[in-house]
Amino acid sequence: MRERARSLMVAWKGKRKKEEIVAFEALMFLQLLASFRLGEEFDKNELLGFVEVIVYDPQSNGKLKQVGKCCQVLGLVDKAPELVRRLAKRGQQLHAVKFIHELKLADKCRPVPLLKSYLNQARKGARKLQKKTNMRINSGAIDTKDASISHGEVLSKEFTALKTVHKFIKEYNLESEYPIEVIEKRMKMVELQMAKKKSAVPQPEQQQNQSSSDN
Repeated sequence: MRERARSLMVAWKGKRKKEEIVAFEALMFLQLLASFRLGEEFDKNELLGFVEVIVYDPQSNGKLKQVGKCCQVLGLVDKAPELVRRLAKRGQQLHAVKFIHELKLADKCRPVPLLKSYLNQARKGARKLQKKTNMRINSGAIDTKDASISHGEVLSKEFTALKTVHKFIKEYNLESEYPIEVIEKRMKMVELQMAKKKSAVPQPEQQQNQSSSDN
């Protein structure tokens, strides 16, 4: 049975190009290899390529636990830190942190720098959007109301990123390395700014009253 499974896996892999393989196929392949303990029959770097296909998939969150188990059975844990680095390089820091957790790699790959990198990336994106909004204001492309809405969107993006990092710190017990008070303080500041921006946007009723008074 084991030999037949090995033959089938070799035949399937030989017929498929890596770029054609989708996440669920890659996971099934790894799970079958793990079930029959066939990890030694294949090149480790090649198997890591199948893991990449899965973890690079934006919809792979629910599969990471299964992938972690496969990596442990197939002897891929030692190569996993390289995959974490690749994920971070692609801007998938949150995926990387989850992967670290599932494979228990915290001693080899620290999750906190990845969370900080994610937050910095989100802030850069928010600043870029802010700059674009300011340019549109200066050029007269948008009015005060639209400007307030745009500024609110910038703050909302940062708040969402902060909330996500806050959740990860709590979920993975990282408070000793990343004081959660720092995140909570910033969240409160951003919330206040969001409230101010929201109050600055004229509501439909206010606009109607203003229009009536003008007439």
